[in-house]
Amino acid sequence: MKKIIKASRSAYSVDDMYSMLIEYGIATEDEVNLVTDIAGYSEEIMEDILYVREGTRDFNDLRGEY
Repeated sequence: MKKIIKASRSAYSVDDMYSMLIEYGIATEDEVNLVTDIAGYSEEIMEDILYVREGTRDFNDLRGEY
C-alpha cells in the first residue's frame, strides 16, 4: 500500500502564514493562537483564518494589498 503524502499548497511555511496574518492586521495574535489551540497548527488552518477574514485562501493574493 502506497502512502499518500500531501504536498504543500503554498509557497509559505506555516510560520510565515502565522506571521503574515498578524503583521497584515488580518487577525490578532490572540485570535490566531485561540484558533490554533482549538483546531491545530497547519497550513490548512492558516488558510481557513485567511478565508474567513479576507475571502481567499491564497496568501499570494496578499502581496499587493498590504
